Amino acid sequence: MIIRPYLDTDFGQLERIHRNNELPSVCLPDPGNPLFFVRQVIEHEGTPALAAFLKLTCEPFLLVDHTVATPEWRWQALKALNDTVTTSARTYGLEDMTAWVPPGLRKSFGGRLEELGFKESPWGLPFSKVM
Repeated sequence: MIIRPYLDTDFGQLERIHRNNELPSVCLPDPGNPLFFVRQVIEHEGTPALAAFLKLTCEPFLLVDHTVATPEWRWQALKALNDTVTTSARTYGLEDMTAWVPPGLRKSFGGRLEELGFKESPWGLPFSKVM
């Protein structure tokens, strides 16, 4: 088994693997995107058989003091904060954020997140690996 860095010449085979697995287009990474900072391939008989790409993303954490001001003021403050942190993330070249919402807050806060531009994953809750 040979594990090695991705090469540009691997892309055609990886496209075939992607197509044969009938995966959505969002599941085919763009290896030229610098946010993919890890690109690894496993060969079988000289041909890429598996590949993994790790993309730099961000995870927002929100802390709100619900005793301050009014709910409307806090909502306006949250919208302003969302705008500034989104702009800051873009200046670092980031393209996306994944917000983890506790199940108990999903119903009450999910709509607010959608108003802020977040979309619920059609694939359900993501898997997380803490290293």
